[in-house]
Amino acid sequence: MDSTATSIFADLFRAERHYAVPSYQRAYSWGDDQLKDFLSDLEDHPAGKSYYLGHFLFEKGDGRRLVIDGQQRLTTIMIFFIALRDRLGPKERQEFQPWFDLYLAPSVEPRFLTVSPDQQILENLRAGVQDHRSETKSGRLILNAWKFFARHFTALETAKLHSWAETIHRANVTEFEVKDKVQATQIFTLQNNRGKNLSALELLKSYLMYQTFLHSEGQEDNYQISLIERQFEKIYRISEELELLDENDVLRYHVAAFSPHRHDGATEGLAKELAKFPESSRKLETIQRFARELTGTFEDVKLLIELIKTEERLADPVILDRGSAWPLLLVLNRHFPGQLHRDPRLQELLRHTALTLFKMAFRHGKSRNVDDLIRMANDFHRNPDRDLGSFCAYMEECSRRGFRGYDDFNEVVLGYYERISHYDAETRFLLWKQENQSRDRHDRTISPAEYINAFNHKSVSTTIEHVAPQNPDWTEYPESFQRDCLNNVGNFLLLTQGWNTSLGNTHPAEKAKRFRNSSLSQHRKVAELIESPCGVDGCDEPWCSHKIEQRHTEFLNFIKSFLELAELANH
Repeated sequence: MDSTATSIFADLFRAERHYAVPSYQRAYSWGDDQLKDFLSDLEDHPAGKSYYLGHFLFEKGDGRRLVIDGQQRLTTIMIFFIALRDRLGPKERQEFQPWFDLYLAPSVEPRFLTVSPDQQILENLRAGVQDHRSETKSGRLILNAWKFFARHFTALETAKLHSWAETIHRANVTEFEVKDKVQATQIFTLQNNRGKNLSALELLKSYLMYQTFLHSEGQEDNYQISLIERQFEKIYRISEELELLDENDVLRYHVAAFSPHRHDGATEGLAKELAKFPESSRKLETIQRFARELTGTFEDVKLLIELIKTEERLADPVILDRGSAWPLLLVLNRHFPGQLHRDPRLQELLRHTALTLFKMAFRHGKSRNVDDLIRMANDFHRNPDRDLGSFCAYMEECSRRGFRGYDDFNEVVLGYYERISHYDAETRFLLWKQENQSRDRHDRTISPAEYINAFNHKSVSTTIEHVAPQNPDWTEYPESFQRDCLNNVGNFLLLTQGWNTSLGNTHPAEKAKRFRNSSLSQHRKVAELIESPCGVDGCDEPWCSHKIEQRHTEFLNFIKSFLELAELANH
């Protein structure tokens, strides 16, 4: 093992040195907060003082040094010099050119390679190609870092930029190069003891690799560690492609679904499990199985997300309470792969789960005991005599009486909607359900992807629209209308944020003109109601308390149907 060397940053890029980020490492992950800290350190550094850029850990590879620790800083510095080059004019670049030649000079073999999905992004930036698109989270973060530096550099004088570049170029660093995976694992784990600045997933990877080293026999340690690396190569690749969840969500839901120590963190729970076995072979078997199963969970999550975008039965529980619904979906998918959207029994189980989660929102001022659902899913997974029929029957009973059998759901829910104010997430959910249930064959369905805004664009997110606007500029509402009608569900429609914004405080009569030709049935029904005479007690308002109450009554009837409150049909 080589000893630790102290040098300046420029020495890392001596002519014979090339670097690569191995595929089992996390891709680029720095956001604005880390970038701000990076520039603040440069700004605050006293002139003439030595600057310490940190420690770098490398593993000898085939022609390149593999970056085990320090790749976020290395990638950021590459982006820093690219943005600096792009900020300067041809004449100004001359005094910076030695740095650009050292770090950015074009060559057949680039000096630094990031993970393969993002290398082309970095290479395009280095080559000045203005193709700023990426399908990965890390690629978008690389582009964001370039834009971040570009924005900040615009307002700075060349002398300031030169000072920063000089500080980085001559910064003190320590570097450590090891010969194999065993040494890299030992040093990385001990150097990052207690996981400082590491995510839960990184902590877990470090723990798995170190425990693998401790319990491997003879010369098997490098091979066994490489098996863990392969699993994390898959995990990080999938993580970059995930929508709706991040890697720590997936890890948390995996533990909740499958671990006998579901209330512990992943690393702590695994440590308890390993402590059960005195034999190293059993410990190693447990470690490798955990890594394989975690990879399987990431693969399952990716598939389930695609189903959730189109299948309401799967989407409903996740929308209502994703923290308790995801462990259930993972368990069911593990034991009935590919059947969640096909098997009628599973569909019914998910329907009753959604009903239960919805109704739980109204229990005791909206406090919940949803951990019961996670416990039930975890127990179902770990019970060798698991019986789907019994599970389905139990969830059906839960949808009537709660997880613990003593809730009076129906009266509470209906009582809430008989009131006069309903501006909340549960009402938005029901407006979505009402729209899809009331459509005719020519209307489009609002997919779960639209409802949850899987497109990640604010303008298409769904929101509650007040038909009578909250702040009209043509009248002042009577106190009774503000109290009884304004936030009444009868005054609500489901709209995209973009459409809602464009309507603003428009008069209902003007809104009716736009709703009239909508592809959503509730929009057309409201338009028809606005354009129809009221006539109650001589009322001639296009949108009034009488019409709002009419829609409120229709909504109550929908709730009774949707929530299976047939026994309260004449309530």
